[in-house]
Amino acid sequence: MKRKFDSIKTFAVAAVLGMTALIPAQAEDTEIYTGLNSAANGIDPNVMFIIDTSGSMGSSVTSVIAAYAPTTNYTGTCGTNGRIYFSTSGNTPSCNSSSYFNDSKFRCAAANNPLFGTNATGFYQDRVARLASGGFFSSRSRWRSLSRFDHNPTHVDCKADENIHGGDDYDAADGGGGNYIRNNTSGYTTNASNKKNWNSTGSFTTIYSANYMRYYHGSSSVVTTDRISIVKDVVKSMIDANTNLNISLMRFDTNSSGTGRNRGGPIIFPFSDIDATGVRTNFKSSIDGLSASGNTPLAETMREAARVYRGETAVSGLSPNNIQSVSTSFLNGSTTYDTPLDVQCQKNFIIYLTDGEPTADFEFDSNIKTLISGSDLPSNDTSCGGNDNCLDELAEYLNEVDQISTLNGKQNVVTYTIGFFSNQTLLSNAATKGGGQYYLADNFAALSDAFSQIITEIQAVNTTFTAPAVSVNAFNRVTNRKELFFTLFKPNSSPIWTGNLKRYELDFLLDGSGDPVDSDGDGEEDPPQVLDQNGTVAVDPQTGFFDISSTSYWTQSADSPDGDETSLGGAARLFGATPGNLTAEDPANRTVYTYTGVKTDLSEPENLVRPNTTICGSCGTNALLTTVFMDSTSTTTTATSPSLQDLIDWRAGVDIRDDNANGDNTEARQAMADPLHTKPLLVTYGSTDANPDITLFMATNDGSLHAMDVDDGTEVFTFIPPEQMAKSRTAFDNTVTGSKTYGLDGSLTVFHR
Repeated sequence: MKRKFDSIKTFAVAAVLGMTALIPAQAEDTEIYTGLNSAANGIDPNVMFIIDTSGSMGSSVTSVIAAYAPTTNYTGTCGTNGRIYFSTSGNTPSCNSSSYFNDSKFRCAAANNPLFGTNATGFYQDRVARLASGGFFSSRSRWRSLSRFDHNPTHVDCKADENIHGGDDYDAADGGGGNYIRNNTSGYTTNASNKKNWNSTGSFTTIYSANYMRYYHGSSSVVTTDRISIVKDVVKSMIDANTNLNISLMRFDTNSSGTGRNRGGPIIFPFSDIDATGVRTNFKSSIDGLSASGNTPLAETMREAARVYRGETAVSGLSPNNIQSVSTSFLNGSTTYDTPLDVQCQKNFIIYLTDGEPTADFEFDSNIKTLISGSDLPSNDTSCGGNDNCLDELAEYLNEVDQISTLNGKQNVVTYTIGFFSNQTLLSNAATKGGGQYYLADNFAALSDAFSQIITEIQAVNTTFTAPAVSVNAFNRVTNRKELFFTLFKPNSSPIWTGNLKRYELDFLLDGSGDPVDSDGDGEEDPPQVLDQNGTVAVDPQTGFFDISSTSYWTQSADSPDGDETSLGGAARLFGATPGNLTAEDPANRTVYTYTGVKTDLSEPENLVRPNTTICGSCGTNALLTTVFMDSTSTTTTATSPSLQDLIDWRAGVDIRDDNANGDNTEARQAMADPLHTKPLLVTYGSTDANPDITLFMATNDGSLHAMDVDDGTEVFTFIPPEQMAKSRTAFDNTVTGSKTYGLDGSLTVFHR
């Protein structure tokens, strides 16, 4: 065993020496993945806005920076005329941002009014791409994502213009090539069969006028208004600035007293295609009609939202409530909601904005507990009520459980929350358990950024396949072993993406008699397929992605089926486990090394990265992991900065941020970063032909080289080079920037000695 471990250590050091020298090219290929969005299947996501209309939303707000006024020519050093700025995260670019292009190259007519019209919002969100000239290896121009290194592309266009405005309908400079984008010199074609698919072109992007940039970074004009007026202005701007969404609107009922009333809230605008005639105008009219009155029934309103998505009979939306749901939200004149969940693979969301703690919010507690009881939720929390508000439990249920059993797969609903002048743990928990994010805002610009970031996140989709590693039998290199290992990742706008490693098998599908399936009856068995741990086909033949009902090898029952969910199952969910106890979540079971410059043997105590002794009593500490070594500026924890020990604990595998929102920040952190350009490498250390001793190596972009046991998926050890340890703060914060961070990212090679 000592010889094997020495060999592993030698491999680890040799591998990372090469990988840390890799520098990504400016034209990053991550656009292949960030270019995929929730409409990749041609189906727009459903987005329900729930707006707090309680009495406190009428509270006066003094000296707040005024909303953007398109007729005002803002002054300042930010935002140079002639430029259009952009962001792929939804965050407004910084004052000195290099993320811009010359506005003379802009062909997107759909963005003209939102950016420059008399009622302009100053920004616009859509899939946007540039026609980039050919390079050294090819003379053909290509449509690609916007780049901060290319300020003068041939054209910049947007998805909303396809076959509506088109290239030659907007600017004569485009060469009159046609209404569809294409990879050619002109960038356009009149032939729809030759067009590029916008759903895999460019990136979902927020673009900003120079005038808006000056407003955002320099406006000093203040007003006195009320909270609900701020929300109205911002939401209407978001509606004008977006496309490719199915939108609906809920509010709270105005009842503020009495018992026996189903307070909650009605749906006042039914799900509708935002791009259909009159929808934007009518939605904004519904927003204008909102007034502040009544209590804050957060969970009750969420329960009615669940009824809408689930196609159930209305309760809060009916009499005796003061405000009823609109008749067009029901099926054929009934009181049953017309669910928008009618197509498999459609993405569904709730954006919930509130300014206060829940009040008069208890009438549906029993109903909610009945609904979620018996569900296998990650938090194991199916009990709520009284002082324990049911909002977060219901959000988790909507995210984790299939809401429409008549459709194939899991139809779930993701919840985002916005605390408006109110920072609430309840809202944070609801967003975490609901699969979304929690945002804070207290002015026009901050609220606009929050909505922009949420819409950007909504456009994300799981991308699961990278190159598989087939386990080649070291004793017989003609035949392959059956195991297949896939590195997975989910793109987003943060520096570090979610990743995982999962195992499947390549084998014949068997029938009920245990014989290989012969589906066409020609006497020959079907070719081998990718199978899950239950022996069923793991890949959906229609989509090419993992089937949502499949369960990969190593995956425990709590995560089954893990399907196409990157973060569920696999090796990531075995961090903290041991071969003898696969359900353990103890960070003391992990072995994480770095190189502190003192001992070259990785197994020496000086190179161990160990948790705080309060978490791992027998682990001790490593004094060599200093603030300089970890690039930490503080030895104490603050609201905005992790301490040195926080970073050490996090690197050692402790869930100190309670990422899974289960209230335990001492358990193992069962999460892995993205293995973007890394193909897993399998190394055989001997044993026998029938029972080889194989270790799998993979690298991730938080700077980790993982060694995994292929038999059960447990970790052998992890090595983090010192150069990557110094980037711990970036990986820990993982703040949305729109830029990708590269840790260990590249090919692995075996070094024999």
